[in-house]
Amino acid sequence: MIKPLYFTAAAFALCSCSNLHPMPAPAKSWAQHTGQVQTSGGTRDIVGEITIRSDRENFLAEISKGPGLQLLTIYAHGTQGEVVRIRGPLAGGSYEGRAADAPAKLQAWAALPCAFHSAQARARREFQSSSGNEVITCRLNT
Repeated sequence: MIKPLYFTAAAFALCSCSNLHPMPAPAKSWAQHTGQVQTSGGTRDIVGEITIRSDRENFLAEISKGPGLQLLTIYAHGTQGEVVRIRGPLAGGSYEGRAADAPAKLQAWAALPCAFHSAQARARREFQSSSGNEVITCRLNT
């Protein structure tokens, strides 16, 4: 009787750890944009560099502070960020799931892919996402 419970618990644990959507490697067809990112109003204000690689359905942003100091990686699938994955020291761990369900401290970051796709549709190089007091502003060079 107890053994089936162990197997059920182990199977549940293994299945719950799986990725909701696999993160593909950026393809040559993905557009690449570089620029600056600034946060304000959150727990700490940051100015850094952002590199965004994207296509119609995928968004991959890498936020860094100088060469070699990766702060955050954001991956989203879908133009509305239906599935988002946020990892890195700035996130204080990692999150994977729906953008709307992200923890409060990551809400503005989780909204970034949607803000980016909206700006791209209007041919704008500057865009913002916000949640509570935190505002994230991105200015793209290319």
